[in-house]
Amino acid sequence: MSRAAAALLATTVASSACAHAETQLELSGYYKNLLTDSRTVIPSGDEYQLDLNRVRLEVKGRLAQPVALDLEYDNEIRLGSYLDTEQFQLQKMLQSPQYWDLEDTYLDSESLYGRHRLYRAFVTITAGQTDVRIGRQR
Repeated sequence: MSRAAAALLATTVASSACAHAETQLELSGYYKNLLTDSRTVIPSGDEYQLDLNRVRLEVKGRLAQPVALDLEYDNEIRLGSYLDTEQFQLQKMLQSPQYWDLEDTYLDSESLYGRHRLYRAFVTITAGQTDVRIGRQR
């Protein structure tokens, strides 16, 4: 997803939230760090270290009485010797299996690899006992 699209989405959500007095959005998130010391599969047996750092921001709640929002944004930075492996070079060229490609690499150097994405982003519209969800879901 381009930065312009992400900015447009954030602006739309914010302006929609401000337009309705009934808006009840909650902002939360977390930071995760995973340090791995392992071996590659392709080619077999090359040792590597990977330091994965992820920040996930979540916006959830009601935009209006019948409309709810669920948005989860990830920003990841990877570093370590894993970036030099043939396995990582092949892995980063794979196309996303998702229907909507909502991720983008913003940093790709010898020592750092950064990407961001909308992990989940959907709107739920409720009418009586019926819920209709539109967007990127589980």
